[in-house]
Amino acid sequence: MRSTTVRWPVPRPLAAWLLLRGAGLGDPGGLSSRVATEMAVWRAASVTDMAAAGWRLDELDVCMAAEGASRWSDTDFALGNGGPVGSVLAGQTGDVEARALRKLLGLSGAGLVGFHHALRHRRRLEPGNRPDWASVGVWVGDPQPPRRVVLISDVVPTVPTRPPMTRLSATWRPPLVMAQWMQDRAADTDATQGLTARTRVEMSLWQRVQAFDRDAAQWGDAELDVCARALRPGQISDEDPAWVASVMAVDLQEHVNAAPSPLVDKVRGLSMSGSVALLHAAIARRGGVEVDPALVPEGMDLSADGPVVTAAERRRQRDEHIRQMHAAGMPAKQIMEETQLARATVYKVLSEG
Repeated sequence: MRSTTVRWPVPRPLAAWLLLRGAGLGDPGGLSSRVATEMAVWRAASVTDMAAAGWRLDELDVCMAAEGASRWSDTDFALGNGGPVGSVLAGQTGDVEARALRKLLGLSGAGLVGFHHALRHRRRLEPGNRPDWASVGVWVGDPQPPRRVVLISDVVPTVPTRPPMTRLSATWRPPLVMAQWMQDRAADTDATQGLTARTRVEMSLWQRVQAFDRDAAQWGDAELDVCARALRPGQISDEDPAWVASVMAVDLQEHVNAAPSPLVDKVRGLSMSGSVALLHAAIARRGGVEVDPALVPEGMDLSADGPVVTAAERRRQRDEHIRQMHAAGMPAKQIMEETQLARATVYKVLSEG
């Protein structure tokens, strides 16, 4: 199968989401570049989070039966309660079913989607033979520890060099392994979709999964504030989700200056999809995200589709935070340590307040 060029008309809300995520990371590309990166991260998170659970063959047998009794597609995939398979198993009382359901509930949204596709793909291959679960990315045996999975270098698509688009459109050329993955997933759901239509489905699903995995971690405002303050300055790439989790944990460890810290442990225990979701949530919490106007397609008012925090608003939030800490009795020296701001900056804010 030859890779083909995909020209995809991006829906406005999804275009805003993609551009804002790229701006938060300092990604200099536009929609085409961001779609290429997000598709690579989505596949990496789906494959890796699915492999993080270890299964017994009897558990997989009941999951296969439950998947056959369920009805689902990517456009209406239910992420809660262990997905469509979990909903079927919840109505059964056997010990094996209970074990399988617990493992499903422990998967991230990305892993859950990947697992359902693996079940259906396995059914399509050689149903008469003893299942070779490793061929579809499912681990039989002990759970696999979190690890770096080299997928990004295999699947980062190329973005054809061309003048900036004047419409809400992305152009990218997925390599063979990515194109095959997309077409297999379309076949899993009996969809006769080309790569362009499949891009829309996958990106919409990834957007929902990111929101689900962020909310499932139940981040409190105080925790996100700590993560935002601890996040290192400069560009951070989300092309390796395992590295993202490591960066967040190291930054937090240095910031809280305590070992072990419950928050650090919580970050280290995140799935890859959850790590990426936390990264973007921390960046949004920190503020200061501005999209280069040159990247916004003609006729698109980005601020109407999603909030854009300007540099001025970020400074206002920072100054208000400094004043609140001072009003709570925190000395200026401790405020400087907490915010990592220069003495002159802190005293200027306090004098103006």
